[in-house]
Amino acid sequence: MWWIIPYFLGLWGISWLSPAVLGGTGVLGFFPGMAAVAVLSPLIFYVAIHQAVADSTMRAYMLHFGKRGFSAP
Repeated sequence: MWWIIPYFLGLWGISWLSPAVLGGTGVLGFFPGMAAVAVLSPLIFYVAIHQAVADSTMRAYMLHFGKRGFSAP
């Protein structure tokens, strides 16, 4: 789940460079900003999918926690 850090940093950077009317520095226009998000999002999605926990591992985790149960401290 480490991919969320570069995603948020990328969105922050794009927002910071966005038009001044929207609170940014005005380096990027509205449509170039949208294009940057359109490029960033699939890249991060690709990384997230390829770094995900394997299904078999996740099933093992769920079985383990299902037997142990969840209890409040």
